[in-house]
Amino acid sequence: ERSLAGARSEAPPAADQLAAQASAETAGLQPVLDRLLETLLALAGIGAESMVRDAGWRLLDAGRRLERAQHLVESLAATLTDVRPAAVDALVIESVLITHESVLTYRRRNQGPASVAGVLDLLLVDPTNPRSLAFQLDRLRDDLADVPTALRAPDLRDRLLQDVTDVLTELDPVAAAALVTDDGRRQHLAETLDSMRWRLRALADEIALVHFAQPAASRTLDDTWGVASADGPDDADEEADA
Repeated sequence: ERSLAGARSEAPPAADQLAAQASAETAGLQPVLDRLLETLLALAGIGAESMVRDAGWRLLDAGRRLERAQHLVESLAATLTDVRPAAVDALVIESVLITHESVLTYRRRNQGPASVAGVLDLLLVDPTNPRSLAFQLDRLRDDLADVPTALRAPDLRDRLLQDVTDVLTELDPVAAAALVTDDGRRQHLAETLDSMRWRLRALADEIALVHFAQPAASRTLDDTWGVASADGPDDADEEADA
């Protein structure tokens, strides 16, 4: 495994120039992003420490778990389904772990270079990792169990959640990482992540239908009071007199 510094030292000069140009163009964004991050952290702190654990908080947490699950699946599908040269793969894997705040946990548990199988195990199936898909689904199930469902029966919602859980349970991280097609693609992993992805989207739609009132169709005054006669009121009166 080549180090990050070693891989960067091999980058062509044009890549260095593009990186320097991008840094110069985005330098002014740093203060704005810092303030945004501070605001988001404050909001997260209020939700974690100051909100009563009622139905509103449960829905808020359910939304967070669902979004995190979707982002995780999308991220893994975009980064780990194609086989790359060893040096590139090492950088991609490390970036994935950093993105999902699990790099220290991985290094503490595993010796040697990070592997795709190890990342899949930690970020998908490990129920003790608060950033894993398994953890998000467990918390989502607990949240939804404590939220009233007066608008619509939750049967389809619960079935979709169980479907995602079943797909995850059937996943073997080692086999999914090892099965590579001739064109260098982890096809089984890609298909599994795609199956999770559309089920999570369907689950999000169903949660919205079950727990949130849908806007009523707009109606005009003509719809409400009836369209006036084409002959006009005077003509209608004359016909009545006749």
